[in-house]
Amino acid sequence: YEVPNKSESDAYYYCVATNTAKEGCSARTDGIHVKFTMIKTIDSDINKYTEFDSKYTYLIASDVHVNATLIIPAGTVIKFNPSCWIGTEDGGIINAVGTKATTETEQDKLIYFTSYRDNSVGITIPESNGTPERADWEGIRIKGASGSKFVNCIFEYAGAEYNNETALKLENKSTVQDCIFRYNDCKDISDKVGALNIREEAEGS
Repeated sequence: YEVPNKSESDAYYYCVATNTAKEGCSARTDGIHVKFTMIKTIDSDINKYTEFDSKYTYLIASDVHVNATLIIPAGTVIKFNPSCWIGTEDGGIINAVGTKATTETEQDKLIYFTSYRDNSVGITIPESNGTPERADWEGIRIKGASGSKFVNCIFEYAGAEYNNETALKLENKSTVQDCIFRYNDCKDISDKVGALNIREEAEGS
């Protein structure tokens, strides 16, 4: 069964058994109800090597610590519930590499980090009202091992009112290349800070 490209779908299956002549004898099993969803919810820490699958939309439903290698392939959409963030700890690394089209027949496969209310990309989250706002989610924090990579990614609707949170905060050496930061609202109590915050510990990024 090919999983449809929408938020969820219902399917019903049964089996009919007959004789070889398909007459005179048949029996049908009870139906089985199967529900498919194209949304994968992440609500616990990532403690082992993990690869996301770009055919799904991922919802970060709580604060997530990445303590191992997380691979985010080109074309993946990751949405965040209110005030949620994801960050590397200990030996954690995030490798998020999107791609840009090189021919007219190809399509961009960017990686999106966005609000759960953003219906413009990925699968629509059932609780979404379709009107994302700045600072809907907190951001991404890189404190684990050096070597995290963000290429051809879009960071939008991140930040926090008085938390000194930014869309992407680097506290260890990382690569950020050809990324777009938009619609973010990152502040601390005294002043605004950048959507991309590279700390002293991340020198050489």
